[in-house]
Amino acid sequence: SLFTMLLYGGVHQVDPATGTILATFGQEGARSAFDLVFNEVFGAHPGEARVGPDGDGTNPLRDPTDAAFAPDGSLWVTGGASDNLFRVEPDGTVVQVLDASGSGGVAFENPQELAVGPDGDVLVATETALLRIFPDGTVQHLFDGSQPRVVWGEPKGIGFDALGNAYGIGVGRTAYRFAPDGTQTILIDWRGDGTNPLTDPSDLAVLPDGTVFVSGEGGDDVFRIEPGGSISRITDSRMAGPIDMAFGPDGTLFIACSASWNVMGLTPTGDVYERANFGSSLQPQQIAIDGDGDVYVGTGSLGGRIAWVGPSGGLVTVVDVADGGLGLSAADLTHLTVDDAGDVYVPGLLANALFRVDVPPECSDGIDNDQDGLVDFPDDPGCRDADWWEDPACDDDIDNDGDGKVDWDGGALGFPPDPTCNGAWEPTERSGCGLGGELALLLPVLARLRRRIRP
Repeated sequence: SLFTMLLYGGVHQVDPATGTILATFGQEGARSAFDLVFNEVFGAHPGEARVGPDGDGTNPLRDPTDAAFAPDGSLWVTGGASDNLFRVEPDGTVVQVLDASGSGGVAFENPQELAVGPDGDVLVATETALLRIFPDGTVQHLFDGSQPRVVWGEPKGIGFDALGNAYGIGVGRTAYRFAPDGTQTILIDWRGDGTNPLTDPSDLAVLPDGTVFVSGEGGDDVFRIEPGGSISRITDSRMAGPIDMAFGPDGTLFIACSASWNVMGLTPTGDVYERANFGSSLQPQQIAIDGDGDVYVGTGSLGGRIAWVGPSGGLVTVVDVADGGLGLSAADLTHLTVDDAGDVYVPGLLANALFRVDVPPECSDGIDNDQDGLVDFPDDPGCRDADWWEDPACDDDIDNDGDGKVDWDGGALGFPPDPTCNGAWEPTERSGCGLGGELALLLPVLARLRRRIRP
């Protein structure tokens, strides 16, 4: 994949295999040069948000700590050392939303984490405050030191549900829910479920209905808090040091575990399984999932790698900062963000840079994504063209529409071919009415299940 680096001294196009800088565009303060490289290098995805280290041209971006996409396609970026928050519009316009002076007399210092809600509300956590920014620009202080009973600082995870409630973990091993009007509720604290304590909470993940998961890195467990307040504890002998979490498109919670060197999965029905085990090859610190359910993990300060996890758990290194030439050290990796196209964004702490890794489509990435022994277009019959993905519904060995017929060729088990599949590349098997049509709705779940159990 093409690795593009946005660096304070210029923009570099880098070969990830060798770390060699292929081309350099622009210098510090050369806004027109940055505009040129954005048009050329980022032009593969029309309309995407773009940002440079010169911020909005007047206010710089220094030590970005997190990035998040809003539903309207805008990209929000925090500047940890520049004490500011930027919004980058889909057309590339950069706007500084907050600076060090903050709002309402409360300073904005060292922002750490970002989250964007389904309505475009933005949640940003600093060392001393938790702020919510509404689409009209209104800033709500969920915590700024004046609220009773809330102890904030050292943010460990923030998020939204579909109802507009905001969530966050602060010091004191306490997770809060904040209603849209700012009303606060303690969800869980150091006491955990009352029997098992919450030890060293490391992250928080929220389902649309308000169900909250909090990982306890020190206790090798994850706590589930229902919207009504009941708490249950999730453990598994294969899960140790859960440090970061992210939901897949089917509602599966993926958990990066730094002490067991693996990624665990928790299905919506409560089943726990091991998604990938890396042995001593990679110690996960960050995790991100794209819209297709592809899993990406980062090692943070422990090796400086970002890897794609294959369907059967194999690793493909997307970026290895140790290769040199990237202007980023292993200790600089903080968060991973994935856009709808499956490209990975990496805020480089202390590098004055925001990195984007262009991940090519499965049918042109040189990887046997569906583990069928055939790679890419035109060799893999599941690839309609180079921009397609391997393993579509008409080439996945699954009766997706429940009609007793499988794939374009009957699949590996020799079922009758599905007449609705005109070729292996067809993305859906179609059914008429009745039970088959209802079963077709299970396509995303069945496809992911097959990927998990496939040898």
